[in-house]
Amino acid sequence: MQKDWFSWQTQRLPCPARVVRWGYYGRPVLICPTAGGDLEEIERHGLIGALSGLIDAGRIKVYSVDSIAGSHWVSRQHAPEYASRVQNLFDAYIHQEVLPLIRHDCASAEVEVIVAGASIGAFNAVATICRHPEAVAMAFGMSGTYDLSRYLDGELTPARCRTIERHIDSCACCGTMATRLRITLAACRAERQRRPPRAVMSRAAARVRALMIKRRPSR
Repeated sequence: MQKDWFSWQTQRLPCPARVVRWGYYGRPVLICPTAGGDLEEIERHGLIGALSGLIDAGRIKVYSVDSIAGSHWVSRQHAPEYASRVQNLFDAYIHQEVLPLIRHDCASAEVEVIVAGASIGAFNAVATICRHPEAVAMAFGMSGTYDLSRYLDGELTPARCRTIERHIDSCACCGTMATRLRITLAACRAERQRRPPRAVMSRAAARVRALMIKRRPSR
């Protein structure tokens, strides 16, 4: 199986950018690792082996990156404000550097990229399609960690909390956003244990299969 590396210096990350690709032809799939994982985690854990039939047949090419933002959250060695900043920079890195690299590697500015991940990797995959729906075709979140409040709750000092609360009370825009966020989090927590109806899962699987063969694979 063909395997290639890409590496460069970027101002968006606190470390060099690294991307690895398995395969030579096919639909590009970007897989984000778990919180503590690196760009080869999916190979060590058997995912590349499970996808080898599709990769060797030229159906897909798989790309992966280091879990830079995720590692900042789980290490507990950084202030939540800094970890949040790295998370936003990581999103910009994926959108403005990794996705263009994938399109260049596929020799197509129009190729539809799929993003996927597990744990915080699922959060990053879903966040990418939510923030940049024009940039990716679909996202798959597997056993996702979508609520990052565990890394934030209790981290701010009481004085800082009061400052933020006063701002939210006085700013209509931030107040509206905070209300919507609370409603969204409450809905997500309430629905966490519900499984989608079987009919919905069947339609989703059929849609994925149709999209996988819709277009001619890219180089």
